[in-house]
Amino acid sequence: MKEALVDSVKIAPPTQNKKERNSSVELFRILATFLVLITHLNGWMAGGFVDWNDPVIGLDHKVCQLIIASLTVVCVNCFLIISGWYGLKLKFSSVWKMWVMLVCIYVPFYFLGLYMGNTFSPVALVNKVVAFSCESYFIQNYLMLMFLSPALNAFIEKYKDKVTSYAISLFVIEVLMESIFQNKSLFIENGYSLIHFITMYMLARSASFHKDQILKVAKYRWLLGYFLCAAVVCALHFTPYKHTWGYSNPVVVIESFMLFFPFLYKQYSNRFINWVAGGALAVYVIQVTNPVCDKLFDLDQWTLINFDYTSYLPLLLCFSLVFFIICLLYNEIAHRILGPLLKPIELFINDRLRF
Repeated sequence: MKEALVDSVKIAPPTQNKKERNSSVELFRILATFLVLITHLNGWMAGGFVDWNDPVIGLDHKVCQLIIASLTVVCVNCFLIISGWYGLKLKFSSVWKMWVMLVCIYVPFYFLGLYMGNTFSPVALVNKVVAFSCESYFIQNYLMLMFLSPALNAFIEKYKDKVTSYAISLFVIEVLMESIFQNKSLFIENGYSLIHFITMYMLARSASFHKDQILKVAKYRWLLGYFLCAAVVCALHFTPYKHTWGYSNPVVVIESFMLFFPFLYKQYSNRFINWVAGGALAVYVIQVTNPVCDKLFDLDQWTLINFDYTSYLPLLLCFSLVFFIICLLYNEIAHRILGPLLKPIELFINDRLRF
């Protein structure tokens, strides 16, 4: 039962040979989720970046917020790198399990919002049940990436020797069109877009073909590259560059890979790590779902007002850990309750729809 629950929420499907998932990479998935939490709490939930010229705000607040943001901005790219590294496969079971996970979150929290004073709307409730129609850039773009994966994978398989050149070309186009020419027609939107998801997927697939060369580089060099990229991002904050904190920032893209590569040097299997990683997507979705998102914002604001920044930082860390654990437990309980109820529907549909 536990293994089924793990599979129900993981972002990247298993490889065809069905080997145990590498827990080192799953640990990276957990780290990526934790970085999402820190990014949100340290950034827009904290009211955005503080005014560097405001004399009322302490230097420790300004510097720490900037450093934390530069180290955690890789978070979403990390998820996409994992998916690209192993390769997505479009299966009904994958789409179904994602839908179940979303319904387990959207519907109960919608009723919680009603209890807290929100107005009931039949259309809104149907939207929560449909789930994929709810505005959520990561879920919707990732779903479209899944549907595009057969075409992308067919191209990769046929032109494997040209994939690296193609992936780098996509990356260069993204950088030129957004960062250099400020073009809006491609809707790159700082990486909140399908084109960025495809670019990251192709870059990661290409990188996977060069694993042997990657592992020849000393691990510490990748980590050093990660911190150097973070330092560059900090510097970009003080320039006119408009996409410093965008996932499509080329420095952020490179930084993401620098953080990922060190997790490739060791391969092992740990059921607990794999179980925790299986709840990663649920943790991500819960934190950006109302009324949870609103309450996190209020709590972050209250903490910043009532505590000095040196106290805020350890509280931020402790709260993120506790919130992560609560989300994992919620996801486990919800699937234990709803999973068996929806299983007959899954089997019925799966018998008539196979892709």
